[in-house]
Amino acid sequence: MTKRPVSELDWGDALSHCPQSKIQVGNREINQGICSESNMKAVYRKTLNLLFQGSKAKPNQLETTHPIPTQPPTNLPKYSQTIITLDGRISPQQIDGQPPSAFVNATSPHSCMSCSSAGSFIALERCKFCEGMFCDKCFKLCMSCGGEFCSKCSIQTYSRDECSICLSCATKRGNL
Repeated sequence: MTKRPVSELDWGDALSHCPQSKIQVGNREINQGICSESNMKAVYRKTLNLLFQGSKAKPNQLETTHPIPTQPPTNLPKYSQTIITLDGRISPQQIDGQPPSAFVNATSPHSCMSCSSAGSFIALERCKFCEGMFCDKCFKLCMSCGGEFCSKCSIQTYSRDECSICLSCATKRGNL
């Protein structure tokens, strides 16, 4: 038996030592590889068309004229101090200079912001941190400054006894 002579193709090419493997190439690989630039241009073109169609469909706010509602004349001065009410609206200050009755710490028909207890009339007070209205049961006394704060604006400490401390005192002490 004679040996076959070694040829250049067997040893000269570095790839000849690697086994061949089959790679499946699908549409996804082609779209992300060779065709990615043309696909991105198509997406960009389609997005621009949708934006232009949407802007044409919406009426121009400057072109449509709505009648401006006129406010009834009041006996309040033209420029005055405004107050934010409990429900978040801005209202002018009363003529006598006193705030509306909703800001006085008295009985109010509103419910507590924490426990939502609503009796016929319950006494509500403001939290010194968040300015929310709370009942007496939901307030906690800060052991550091002595202020009354709601449960959302105070944290419980369990170092010695169960005590409450407000968020501003907790940040000063480094507890937060």
